Amino acid sequence: MTRRLIAFWRRARRTGRDLDLAAYAAAIVGGTVFLAAMTGALGPTLDAGSTSPTLAATTYSANAASAAHAPN
Repeated sequence: MTRRLIAFWRRARRTGRDLDLAAYAAAIVGGTVFLAAMTGALGPTLDAGSTSPTLAATTYSANAASAAHAPN
C-alpha cells in the first residue's frame, strides 16, 4: 500500500497536480488520531463493569476500595 501511495504521489507531482493540501490534511488527521490513541480517548474504558462472572466476583468498586483503606 505504501508503494502505491508513493507511486501515486510521484505521478501526481509529475503531471503538475498540487497535492500539498491533501498532505497537510492527512498530517492533521493522522496527528489527531495518534494523540487520541495515546491519551486513551480511543480504546476500552477502564471504569466499565465486568461482564464475566469470574472477574466480577474478584473486582471491587472504587468506593469499597477507598473505604477499606480509609482511616477509622
